[in-house]
Amino acid sequence: MRAKAAQRVAEERVRQLADRYQPAAAPVADPLLALLTLAGEISTFKDFIGGQVAELRAESWRYEGAQAEQLRAEIALYERALDRTARVLVDINRLDLEARLAAVFERVAPMVVALVEGLLSDADLNLSEGQRERGRRLVEARLVELTRGVA
Repeated sequence: MRAKAAQRVAEERVRQLADRYQPAAAPVADPLLALLTLAGEISTFKDFIGGQVAELRAESWRYEGAQAEQLRAEIALYERALDRTARVLVDINRLDLEARLAAVFERVAPMVVALVEGLLSDADLNLSEGQRERGRRLVEARLVELTRGVA
């Protein structure tokens, strides 16, 4: 009888946790971004449940059920969250995204350079050679900042 009451309390606590967890959903326009967002959400959920588990005393992780000792729902959820986090990170790693992003940057970089050169050389701007050179250096520095750690 006591075990069933403990189980109901644990299940109610999990339901309350689920009610508090409300991620923002967005349509999938960019599958890569969606996958990375999903990985972040899974990791955030893992951390959230991990925080709940951390609040439990170790001796309360298990309780006596009707037939045998049982594991609290929070512990099972946390274990699943750990597994899913690991799985999605391994899947993302298998996609070799860094190499793919580097290839995209290699294709886009010449277009950006041509665009900047065209703008800086535009007669309507009437820039001196010194101003054009300063503009090139500023653009290059900003591109280096933006791509640092990405490619």
